[in-house]
Amino acid sequence: MDFDSLLLTLFNHERYTSIGVLISLGVLLFIFGCQPKCRSLLTDEMITRGELVAEIEMINAKAENAELSLQQQEDFQKFLLEQGVIIAAGGGVNPIGIITSLAGILGVGATVDNVRKRVTIKKMEIANSGTSTEKT
Repeated sequence: MDFDSLLLTLFNHERYTSIGVLISLGVLLFIFGCQPKCRSLLTDEMITRGELVAEIEMINAKAENAELSLQQQEDFQKFLLEQGVIIAAGGGVNPIGIITSLAGILGVGATVDNVRKRVTIKKMEIANSGTSTEKT
């Protein structure tokens, strides 16, 4: 008897056990071999949970950056309005107030720049992690 006929005889004799083993192997392969994926928020690619969390963090960092930018613009408009009111009311220009306001605006600008840098670094980390998983 050759191997093929032996295998077919064994499969025929243990038919339902063999089918159960094959189904169990298929389920185990699916559970442990396939990672759950969903569509990316930024592209049409399918991504894993870790990549989705990184995208959400990047989007949140962009939102924080936009919020800080808006706050900086509003602070600058408020500063200009206040200085215009002081000058229009006949008061002189307050150099200490101007310097203090400009220093505050500079601090907000530095914070916005740091957030932008963090977003850039996070993008680079995502790009590097994406290439490393494809090679594996």
